[in-house]
Amino acid sequence: MDRDPDRYRLSPDKHRAIYESRIAPLLFAQAAPVERPTALVLGGQPGAGKSALLAAAHAEFDRRGGLIEIIGDDLRAFHPRYSELQRHDDRTAAFFTDRDSGRWIEMAIADAAARRCNVAVEGTMRLPDKVAETLTRFRDNDFVTDARALAVNPELSALGILQRFVAQKDSRGYGRMTSMEAHGAALGGMLDTLDRMQDERLADRLTIYRRGGEILHRFDFSHPLSPDEPRAREIVERERGRPLTAEEAAYKRAEIDRLAPALQRYGIVPQAKAEPDRGRTDQRRDKDDRGR
Repeated sequence: MDRDPDRYRLSPDKHRAIYESRIAPLLFAQAAPVERPTALVLGGQPGAGKSALLAAAHAEFDRRGGLIEIIGDDLRAFHPRYSELQRHDDRTAAFFTDRDSGRWIEMAIADAAARRCNVAVEGTMRLPDKVAETLTRFRDNDFVTDARALAVNPELSALGILQRFVAQKDSRGYGRMTSMEAHGAALGGMLDTLDRMQDERLADRLTIYRRGGEILHRFDFSHPLSPDEPRAREIVERERGRPLTAEEAAYKRAEIDRLAPALQRYGIVPQAKAEPDRGRTDQRRDKDDRGR
């Protein structure tokens, strides 16, 4: 694979033109300024279930001025070559559009801060500096900063990646596949981000969720760090590392069985070798024994 991330990068003029003519009008079509806006920063490794967390946030803010969402993976679709790249190799299309989508995220964040509307920025929280920069920008513009992180067993999030890929591939002929390297980087990076967020009080509050929306812990960062405050990192690590429940394990097995034919068909896992016909093998062995 060509590993040059700038191979399909847009020129600065083209990049800005797409943002101003296509992305911003769509993102902010329903944006309403509010007196004290809230910036949600949602995080979790790929496949953790951020879409459900975002849906719950929309319901929460429905009567509070609404919520615009900034999602890097959605913005990739505005790259003129993205569909072509997906059709060519849907496992590398994200790599080649990362830098353009990343800049569009930064532009949208700046725009949301200036418009003073409620906003949700969804990502993996992989890069502590980027998350710190985002929260600081909103805080400096007098937003309530509300961080929400998912603590999910890596087995279940890896399964979520495959579920999404197969669903997309079946419905439109190409899908978004996240590599296990990127999945692993997000797992470690989010823990470092939570450490920094907690130590530097980067957000007004932080909530840790299980997959499905159950709250594990709420942190109020308006107070100074105290010695007896639980560590967000440890709460997430504990939830990630706990054994799957019987229900979760059964669900995982059933989903792997369901997805296996499609994953083989799409070349994600090797084709299973046909099992030999055990009856015929036994008959042949008996015949050979009698001939000896």
